[in-house]
Amino acid sequence: MSEPSYLALLGEIHERLLPRTYLEIGVHEGDSLRLVRPGTRAVGVDPEPRLREPLDASVVALTSDDFFARHDLGEVFAGVPLDLVFIDGMHLFEFVLRDIINVGRHAAPATTVLLHDCYPISAETATREHNTYLWTGDVWKIVLCLKELCPEVDVHVVDAPPAGLGIVRHLDPGVSERLQGRYGEVVDRFVNMDYSVLDGGKADLLNRIDYDWAVIEPLLPASF
Repeated sequence: MSEPSYLALLGEIHERLLPRTYLEIGVHEGDSLRLVRPGTRAVGVDPEPRLREPLDASVVALTSDDFFARHDLGEVFAGVPLDLVFIDGMHLFEFVLRDIINVGRHAAPATTVLLHDCYPISAETATREHNTYLWTGDVWKIVLCLKELCPEVDVHVVDAPPAGLGIVRHLDPGVSERLQGRYGEVVDRFVNMDYSVLDGGKADLLNRIDYDWAVIEPLLPASF
């Protein structure tokens, strides 16, 4: 991987946008949460965080489902709008869908959601079963879901190694309500979708863009 990774891009987004608030779902050892810049109120959510060193952030040891059920983001962030979200939790479609629904309920016009692992490198690494060292699961399906069911939502995927970084804009409570209302139907359909739907058209279907700040910047808010 000669190109900068998704972590480099995440760090650059933090550096350039300086979000007031940042929510991270899936903290693990804290590599991505460590990229938060001074002045950002950051909260990480992970049922089993394994931090290697202390971080300047609050880490809540819950699943994201439990976190959203027990906490109001307005209170968590003291009334400051939700600026930046990074979703890197369970790499299964239905979990990502629920995270999108829950984030959308609290989204402001400038809220930006970043999705890890939504540009898989192969069918073998994009299964619902964790059979390979580099495993992206079926997170990629959320891109197709949003494009079809929520066309007013902007979704693009930066081809950042190793498996992409999605950028989602214009979530709102109405989008969340629509997805929640069709949750069972949507899960049944997309969970059973085969990787072969990407054959011959992965880049177009997943709205792939180059890792080029001149291309990425227009997709982000000018400010928070």
